[in-house]
Amino acid sequence: MSIFGGPTKVKPYAIITMDASVERDDTAQGAIEILGETVEEWVANTLTILDLAGNTLTFKLDDPLAGDIPASDGLKVEGIPFSEIYWTNTAGAGDMIILIAWVD
Repeated sequence: MSIFGGPTKVKPYAIITMDASVERDDTAQGAIEILGETVEEWVANTLTILDLAGNTLTFKLDDPLAGDIPASDGLKVEGIPFSEIYWTNTAGAGDMIILIAWVD
């Protein structure tokens, strides 16, 4: 799935479910699933933290050398196009749920 030979806009949205028991250190998100199809190259401009399940999470958009953004339940980042997310968390429990989308 791609548009005009470039990255696919994440439309309508993608839900990322991360197992919090897996420790991450600037781990790239990589491929996501949009409407049941795995997409390697994507672009989004909205990220919403739906549920951290009590865990601590930070992330970086597009650049693993950028500053950490601390996540919290309900945090919304919008209006900044990005095509990769780098996740960092210590091992915890449960699933962390994040929504990403392209909003015109």
